[in-house]
Amino acid sequence: FPEFFHHQHHRWTTLLHMSSDSDNNSSSSSSSGAIRGVGRVDSEIVRLNVGGRKFETMKSTLTARSAYFRALFSGQYKEPKADEEGYIFIDRDGKKFKRVISYLRDNVIDFPTNVEDMLNELEYYGVDRPQPLKKVKTLQMSDSFVCHFRRFSRAVTNLTSEPFEMLGVAWCVVIYPKGNKEADCLSVYLSVPDSDMKPESWYRKCHMTLEVISGRDPKLNIQNTTTTKFTQDSYCYGFPKFMTLETLNDPESEFLLDDTLSVCAKIERVIEPFV
Repeated sequence: FPEFFHHQHHRWTTLLHMSSDSDNNSSSSSSSGAIRGVGRVDSEIVRLNVGGRKFETMKSTLTARSAYFRALFSGQYKEPKADEEGYIFIDRDGKKFKRVISYLRDNVIDFPTNVEDMLNELEYYGVDRPQPLKKVKTLQMSDSFVCHFRRFSRAVTNLTSEPFEMLGVAWCVVIYPKGNKEADCLSVYLSVPDSDMKPESWYRKCHMTLEVISGRDPKLNIQNTTTTKFTQDSYCYGFPKFMTLETLNDPESEFLLDDTLSVCAKIERVIEPFV
């Protein structure tokens, strides 16, 4: 980042030529450093037009962590021009800037599929990569694993599979044969077994599918799917009403063969930070 900022600062200096006579030639309305319209540079509310998309935010939000906007509003350079509605134009992708400004406001960023592209956009605005995250890995592939829960009928409360890997990260499946808070239902969850070893800011986002397998015909398989975010506090996610016990015990479907229940876990589009 320091090398990048040095390069960007030089570019900003070139683009935003220092105005040696800005103080002397200001009109009475701009004597306090204001520009025409609502989008005054000295105003706490700033209007931006980024690639055709319009935003309104506090100047302090922009300058707190963005070297680009600190330079833009520092008073050291020629003031940016606003249009008749007070919007300052920035020739960048407005869709990406929506994520940038969300990060500046809330310190939380929802990464798109192309994570590196988004990180490059943060760097353009002179914003450090999300801390304490140095980079984020996005796993575009899908992966699956089948767990076999033997002696199913003997389970008193819940059964947890041995940890396994999908796309290089650890998971386990947890089932409640008689339901978790939901009577007469099988409950099935996907869990992160090593969540307590993760830092407080850790998360893992993915699209997950859990499927109970029929021993008779794959067409009889029952599955539920969702997109979720695992954290230290929410490390186990799934479906308390996955299927009724009546359906589960239907001999025609053969969900229980030799007192064994087979559950297939599948994940896609995993996003997880490197720490």
